[in-house]
Amino acid sequence: MRSGDQLANRYVLKEVIGAGRGGDVWLAHDTVVGQDVALKPERTDGEGETAVRRLLGEPRAMAKFRGHPHVVTLLDVVSDPLDGSRVRDGNRVQDRAAGKGFWFVMEYVPGGGLDARAPVSPTRAARIGAQLADALDALHTAGIVHCDVKPANTPSPRGRTPPRKPTA
Repeated sequence: MRSGDQLANRYVLKEVIGAGRGGDVWLAHDTVVGQDVALKPERTDGEGETAVRRLLGEPRAMAKFRGHPHVVTLLDVVSDPLDGSRVRDGNRVQDRAAGKGFWFVMEYVPGGGLDARAPVSPTRAARIGAQLADALDALHTAGIVHCDVKPANTPSPRGRTPPRKPTA
């Protein structure tokens, strides 16, 4: 895949903005709604209906968090060929043969992950830590475990504030 290619007759690839277990994560433009999104390729662990059901369990669970101030919104899942895309296998990057794959269409949060940011003050670091803890608490309360928490997967805060919890 390369810049200018179109995925699912809708998403025009712009540039690679990261890498995940399924391959390169792309910044893309959604030609239907006119906004930029992040496209994350995913692959099944195994073959058959059970593997696909397991893979699609993640977006079904994530759909519950649309609008949470500290969780990136999953917008859609599309199925499209993964021809010539590169995948990470441990510390190696290798080419994947053509085949059917899934792409998670996610909210694009400009600014990149915390790994690409300059150091912040202790006060700012505490605020970011509290926002991350809020997101993880919401996920864990719903029975979801995020298995890849790291600075590269933690977008720069968007400036939204968490929903207020009712007080007694």
